[in-house]
Amino acid sequence: MVYKKSILIAILALPAAGASGEDYTWNGTGTAWNNQAHWNSDEGGYPDDESDTATIPFVESRVYPNLTTTLTIKALTLGNNGANEGAVLTLTANLTVAGKNAVSVAEFAHVDLGDDRLVLTGGGLIVLDGWIEDGAVDFLGGHTYETTGSGGFLGADFVMELTPSGFPSAETLVLGSGNWIRGSAIVRVALVNNGLVDPNDNVSVGTEVNDTITLTCAPKIGYGNWSVTCDDCDEPGEMNTLIINAPVVGTGNLTVGHHGFLDVNRLMSLLGDFDQSGAYSRVSIAAETVFDVDRFSCIACPE
Repeated sequence: MVYKKSILIAILALPAAGASGEDYTWNGTGTAWNNQAHWNSDEGGYPDDESDTATIPFVESRVYPNLTTTLTIKALTLGNNGANEGAVLTLTANLTVAGKNAVSVAEFAHVDLGDDRLVLTGGGLIVLDGWIEDGAVDFLGGHTYETTGSGGFLGADFVMELTPSGFPSAETLVLGSGNWIRGSAIVRVALVNNGLVDPNDNVSVGTEVNDTITLTCAPKIGYGNWSVTCDDCDEPGEMNTLIINAPVVGTGNLTVGHHGFLDVNRLMSLLGDFDQSGAYSRVSIAAETVFDVDRFSCIACPE
């Protein structure tokens, strides 16, 4: 009996296989994520477990992964060459990143979601010096997610969605002071905008016009700026649009510029400056809607 107990204790003390996870680094020898020959690691295989980390550095071959099978990993890192080229991850299936402080995208690097989803469940810091493009980013787990860096979220070929687990929203996205949301996007998650929200897509190559950002569902606050401009718009029918379908309250500035259309359907109250200028600049405010911006521009005290 004593012997059997000691055997049982020894078995229970053994760590579960793979429990600590594996660190994988992309080597650029092919495009398939789920081919172990394309990853360097101590144990072989490829990242496909919630305890695995995936690092995609800049590679001289410029051959980067295409994820075609839905899976979960712990952390995702994209690097660059220290100059003006970055790594690229393309999704044709959903990817869940389960760790906290688990996503880092270097300058010039980007994640192309296509029409698929990047699902974040661990909360914490997202380092965005590059950008996450198209598809949907789901912020889950009841956490706060905070971005830092100089990049952001871009709706280029598809309308990007930034979505929480449900409503009322248990998750919050805090957009860092150097970060942005650009292109066409539907922002459903509770947003603290300390950076810039502007449909003007100055990231994609080529002419980008007629982009729309819709702020809806959960409220949006912050000290960042709200803007609707269009660098590439020239013709009268070309217009970028910012639609306010959720309350927006903050201390930042509002700009409605060249070929910009602001469509206000819910409360918008900002302490900062309001600048409307440029050709075909337009503001529409729905009936019985409070539009209270540039609140310190008038002095109420008598002489």
